[in-house]
Amino acid sequence: MKVTRLCYDESMRYMGSKSKIAHLILPVILKNRKPGQFYVEPFVGSASVITKVRPDMFIADGPRLGADKNPYIIALHQALQVGWKAPLHVSEHEYDSLREKYRDGILPDELFARARMGFIGCACSFGGIFFHGTFAAGSDRNYAAEAARSLPDENDLQGIEFVVSDYTDLLIPDGSLIYCDPPYESTSKYKYALDHVTFWQWCNALTQRDCSVFVSSYEEGIPADWRIVWKKEYYSGLCNGKKKSCTEVLATR
Repeated sequence: MKVTRLCYDESMRYMGSKSKIAHLILPVILKNRKPGQFYVEPFVGSASVITKVRPDMFIADGPRLGADKNPYIIALHQALQVGWKAPLHVSEHEYDSLREKYRDGILPDELFARARMGFIGCACSFGGIFFHGTFAAGSDRNYAAEAARSLPDENDLQGIEFVVSDYTDLLIPDGSLIYCDPPYESTSKYKYALDHVTFWQWCNALTQRDCSVFVSSYEEGIPADWRIVWKKEYYSGLCNGKKKSCTEVLATR
């Protein structure tokens, strides 16, 4: 099998983004979607998958719901929906200042201010981990401008409902089609930790409500009673902190 490099989203340096494989996994996920069926992403992240679930690409259409526990990321998507434009220049001073506000749990009241924090936390953080490390900079790179110019515009985001919610609290209609891209086990730490035992129990409960659930993960993280419907091997430095090949899979039950 050919080994390729696992990349971050080209539009935002967002840890775990599926922008490079969305076109490969969506035909599998949407193959049996029913007309009018809810499409739900409880871990919407950079929205690199849900923005590609459009009626001009797939026969069946229906409501789309994207949720994330990170309120800054959801604010970014909501602001882009109404025409907000991301900054082309961000200083290290602003990055450091906003990172401190984020660590102190400060959430601005104004949507565009939250969106700016969401954008800078993704686009300008070293390694793409939200406000995790130092300011991303290079002598010949302007990461903010690169990200801003390739963000989806308001037309790409129309028709999607974005909400701030933990996956366990998200109100999901019975019979929904659900794609989950949670933080993987044994990868770089996220602020919002995930209990994977609880997560798989939650997924199993959804299948009892006539929901079709698809989950992205590394192969070793899939329970024995789930079946793998797509896989691809990558060369990545994100597997247990070491550079080695990893098999990323899409599984359902």
